[in-house]
Amino acid sequence: MREIATKEEYDSCSDPGIVLGPGVRTELNSTGSRFFICTVGDHCEQGQKVSITVGSPTTTSSLLAPPPP
Repeated sequence: MREIATKEEYDSCSDPGIVLGPGVRTELNSTGSRFFICTVGDHCEQGQKVSITVGSPTTTSSLLAPPPP
Protein backbone atom coordinates (compact mmCIF):
# COMPACT_ATOMS: atom_id res chain seq x y z
CA MET A 1 0.00 0.00 0.00
CA ARG A 2 1.12 3.53 -0.70
CA GLU A 3 0.53 6.39 1.63
CA ILE A 4 0.49 10.16 1.21
CA ALA A 5 2.96 11.60 3.69
CA THR A 6 4.33 14.95 4.81
CA LYS A 7 7.97 15.76 4.04
CA GLU A 8 8.90 14.90 7.63
CA GLU A 9 7.05 11.55 7.49
CA TYR A 10 8.68 10.84 4.12
CA ASP A 11 12.17 11.59 5.46
CA SER A 12 11.71 9.48 8.60
CA CYS A 13 9.47 6.77 7.05
CA SER A 14 6.80 7.50 9.68
CA ASP A 15 3.32 6.07 9.06
CA PRO A 16 1.03 9.00 8.11
CA GLY A 17 -2.17 6.94 8.52
CA ILE A 18 -3.56 7.77 5.05
CA VAL A 19 -3.78 4.62 2.95
CA LEU A 20 -4.09 4.39 -0.82
CA GLY A 21 -4.78 0.92 -2.14
CA PRO A 22 -4.98 -0.59 -5.62
CA GLY A 23 -7.20 1.35 -8.01
CA VAL A 24 -7.17 4.55 -5.94
CA ARG A 25 -6.26 7.61 -7.97
CA THR A 26 -4.40 10.66 -6.74
CA GLU A 27 -4.55 13.68 -9.01
CA LEU A 28 -1.56 15.96 -9.24
CA ASN A 29 -3.39 19.00 -10.57
CA SER A 30 -1.76 21.72 -8.48
CA THR A 31 1.82 22.82 -7.99
CA GLY A 32 3.87 21.58 -5.07
CA SER A 33 5.44 18.39 -3.79
CA ARG A 34 3.67 15.15 -2.85
CA PHE A 35 5.28 12.36 -0.86
CA PHE A 36 4.37 8.68 -1.03
CA ILE A 37 5.80 5.89 1.12
CA CYS A 38 5.22 2.18 1.53
CA THR A 39 4.51 1.15 5.13
CA VAL A 40 4.70 -2.61 4.58
CA GLY A 41 7.53 -4.01 6.70
CA ASP A 42 10.76 -2.10 6.14
CA HIS A 43 9.97 -1.22 2.50
CA CYS A 44 10.25 2.54 3.10
CA GLU A 45 13.57 2.19 4.93
CA GLN A 46 14.81 0.12 1.97
CA GLY A 47 13.93 2.98 -0.40
CA GLN A 48 10.37 2.21 -1.49
CA LYS A 49 9.21 5.80 -1.44
CA VAL A 50 8.80 8.55 -4.03
CA SER A 51 8.38 12.31 -4.07
CA ILE A 52 6.73 14.10 -7.00
CA THR A 53 7.04 17.83 -7.59
CA VAL A 54 4.55 19.52 -9.89
CA GLY A 55 5.68 22.84 -11.34
CA SER A 56 3.86 25.57 -13.19
CA PRO A 57 3.02 24.92 -16.84
CA THR A 58 5.47 26.47 -19.28
CA THR A 59 5.73 26.84 -23.01
CA THR A 60 8.89 25.16 -24.26
CA SER A 61 8.48 25.68 -28.00
CA SER A 62 10.54 28.89 -27.88
CA LEU A 63 13.34 27.01 -26.09
CA LEU A 64 13.69 24.34 -28.73
CA ALA A 65 16.35 24.73 -31.41
CA PRO A 66 15.14 24.62 -35.00
CA PRO A 67 15.62 21.28 -36.77
CA PRO A 68 18.83 20.92 -38.80
CA PRO A 69 18.52 21.68 -42.54
